[in-house]
Amino acid sequence: SAAELKAFTKLCKQDYDTEKEATKAADAFINKCKYLSINLLEMKKVPVFETKGRPSKDAVPSTTKYYIQGIAYTNRDTFEAMAHTKGKFIVATNDLNTDLLTHQELFEGYKGQSKVERGFRFLKDPQFLASTIFVKKPERVEALLFIMTLSLTVYAALEYKIRQKLKEKDTTIPNQIGKEVKKPSARWVFQSFNGIHVLYTQDKNVILNLKTINNNIIELLGEMYRKYYLLF
Repeated sequence: SAAELKAFTKLCKQDYDTEKEATKAADAFINKCKYLSINLLEMKKVPVFETKGRPSKDAVPSTTKYYIQGIAYTNRDTFEAMAHTKGKFIVATNDLNTDLLTHQELFEGYKGQSKVERGFRFLKDPQFLASTIFVKKPERVEALLFIMTLSLTVYAALEYKIRQKLKEKDTTIPNQIGKEVKKPSARWVFQSFNGIHVLYTQDKNVILNLKTINNNIIELLGEMYRKYYLLF
């Protein structure tokens, strides 16, 4: 509606030689509008003089121009009706037993698919190197799928746990661009742990390259994770 209002404002600045032309242009614009309606539409008649400046009382205009005038508004009922039609989709199932599967559960299950699909997207990531693995036997394909699915389960569970802990403690961690977020992706968490090494010496072993974000994430995850990174 904002774009249509801008177009209408531009249309009102356009001059026409006859009232018929102005009316035709106004009708064509209104027919194209999806959200905007025009109230008190009229064609304003404006005399045009050859001389510059303010004309005298007895001056005769050389021609006449017509301008479109009106009050633009958006009908809320029309807008909401269009918004609702855009938000509709059909979910179907061949399981008609509503005692086992309610309509709400069916809807939630359908909407939940997007989370699974987003998770499997990382299998196509070049960093995962799935394209470098070639297996031919069916049992090896099944084994590879099992390992990938198990990895995805751990990936999703870790992401969920970090987000829940951040929510419980009402805190944040910086994302890739340094913005503080409460819902970091597991991919970014794993990436932030790249380059961490253990230096073995005669006296003691030292964890290298631990950054503030790494320490914060480890503290969120708890003792099981601290014993690996903060052991020395």
